Amino acid sequence: LLYADWRDGRAFGSLLRCVLHYRSQAVLVVRTVVAGEVFGALADCWEEGNGTFGGSAECLLLSLLPVMQVYRPTGKSKNFVYLNSRSKRAPRGLGFGGQVGSFRLWLGADMEECQALGTDVAFDAGPLTAPGREGR
Repeated sequence: LLYADWRDGRAFGSLLRCVLHYRSQAVLVVRTVVAGEVFGALADCWEEGNGTFGGSAECLLLSLLPVMQVYRPTGKSKNFVYLNSRSKRAPRGLGFGGQVGSFRLWLGADMEECQALGTDVAFDAGPLTAPGREGR
């Protein structure tokens, strides 16, 4: 377990200290407070991108609850993993898929903002959360 908010503190800086420069695949798991939905991503890139995407076609998105589903790369985009904590000219946070400003899965640097959308060009389409609960 690289990072757990209950152990390391619920702060983006704590998450970065635990995962930056990790040289293997790791799974990010998010659980919503209201509905208890569980979803996340498998990533092979944990490097500061300063507003650009990284990662490879080894990355994927997943939904665990209420339904287990894996969303693999489509091959149409290389926007797999976005990690920015430094650049003030780009959104600060951790994102997967989509494009800057409209990520498929997004965790803002305040650790309060989370977005989960059903489609993007980098990964297969499908809901990360329960139908009708897309977005923030």
